[in-house]
Parts: sequence; C-alpha cells; structure tokens
Amino acid sequence: MTASADVFNDTIGPNIQTGVLVDFFRSQLKEVVSIHRVMFEKLLFDEDADIGPELAELFEDTAKTYLRIAERISDRCHSRLTLED
Repeated sequence: MTASADVFNDTIGPNIQTGVLVDFFRSQLKEVVSIHRVMFEKLLFDEDADIGPELAELFEDTAKTYLRIAERISDRCHSRLTLED
C-alpha cells in the first residue's frame, strides 16, 4: 500500500530557486495528503470496511512518507544554507 512511496525522486538540482523549491514541495505534499486522506476515509469511515492490516499498513506508509518528505526538505534547506555561507 505504497501509493506515495516514490513521490520524491531526485529531479531537483541544488541550484534551484527557493520559491520554486517551496512550490514543488507544497505541490507534492498536497498530493500525498490527498491520497492518504482518501485512503483513511475509505478504511475508517466506510461502514462495510474491515479495520485490519490495511489500516496498519496505511499508518506505516503515511509515517514513512512524511518522514521522507521532512528529510528531503531538511536536506535541501541545509544544502542551500551551506551554499550561501
């Protein structure tokens, strides 16, 4: 259940402008949150849905995805700070 497992591949170069980078991450975050929201709604609020391993997998995927996004943003910010020093 890794709908967003490879949402961030290294297509952004280190010299990209900050505004473009912020827009990229915002766009990707919106996409990831939308996917997860729909999946959570289906698993949690559908009367006929069984709450089972799929929900646990979704929580795990969500956590890993958000951590990966945070790491990428942090790495990009740190690399930009290093370049500006």
